[in-house]
Parts: sequence; structure tokens; C-alpha cells
Amino acid sequence: MKIEDGAGTGRLAQVDTSQRLQVNSISSDRAESANISKEAFVLSSGTFSIGAAAEYKVFYLSNGEASRDLVIDIVRLSSNAGTASNTKPTFVKTYINGSIPTTNSVAKDPIGTNTETGQSSTEFIVWDGVATGFVQVAAGDLVSTLIIPLGTTDTRIPSKSIIGPSKTLTYSFECEAAAKVTMQVYIHLL
Repeated sequence: MKIEDGAGTGRLAQVDTSQRLQVNSISSDRAESANISKEAFVLSSGTFSIGAAAEYKVFYLSNGEASRDLVIDIVRLSSNAGTASNTKPTFVKTYINGSIPTTNSVAKDPIGTNTETGQSSTEFIVWDGVATGFVQVAAGDLVSTLIIPLGTTDTRIPSKSIIGPSKTLTYSFECEAAAKVTMQVYIHLL
């Protein structure tokens, strides 16, 4: 919550003729102010076709800041639940502190949610569609496994996860049948 003066003068407070304090409170959070200051971003993996019953690492995110945190506001996952029957659950795994992908990957620019040029220190790498996901020397530690429910093509997870300076996240997808998957992450610097 942010307090603003009722007159819009820039002063912290003002009194009216009855000596009552004139203030307004408005709903605001760090994500909103980060967008205004060009420090909020969307990371989008595009749509990938993954094979059956194999784990595909498709998404790598690195906080390149030396002293600032990266806050994940929302993770948006989509799967068609298997191209043959559309009835298979899709598993999504998250790893922390994996190494930068060495092969089968391509770097992408984060998309600034502000229409002006952004100033991100976020490294964003996605699978290039070759083999079964990109290759890393160190996979990192498994943080979570989640299942995209059957019949759900778009799952939005308000996460508010915080990635410290120089930390990384890797996301992978797996489905019992060949499937199409995609992912978007909404983040801001703190």
C-alpha cells in the first residue's frame, strides 16, 4: 500500500479547512513500480514438440545481477496433454543452480513489459529443438515437480519465488505421449 497526498502536490500530507488530514491510499506493489522503471520482463519459450516419456529441458533462467534479487511473479504453463489422445498429464520440473546449457540451446532476449527499452541482467536460454532438450554439465538440484492437470491447457501459478544474485533456474517438461508445451514467466528485479 502506498500513501499519496490528496491534492496531488507531491507533499506527503495536507490538511483541509476543517484541519482533517487529506490522504488517499492506492493499491500498489513492487511489480507495478518495476514495470514503470523498466525492470519487469516476460520470458516466453515459444511452443515445443516433445517426445514421449522423456524429460526435455527447455528453459534456463539466470539472474545476472550481483546484488539484486529476481522475483518470479507468475509462471504460465501450457500443454496439449499429448498430441495423440490429449489425455496424458504433463510433468514440469524445476532445478536450481544448474550450469549454463552447453549444446542444443539458443539465447533469447527477455521482453520488457514497459514499451521502452528494458535494462535486464537476466540471461534467458531455451531449447533449440534438437535432441531431447538442451545439455548442461551440472543439472542443478531438483526444487519442485508439478503436474499440469488433465483438461487444463493453461495453468498460471502465482509463485512469488525469489532468485538471489547469480542463481539459476532450469525448467523441464515430460509427458507420457508426444506433446506440445509452452511456458511464460513474468519477473521483475528487486
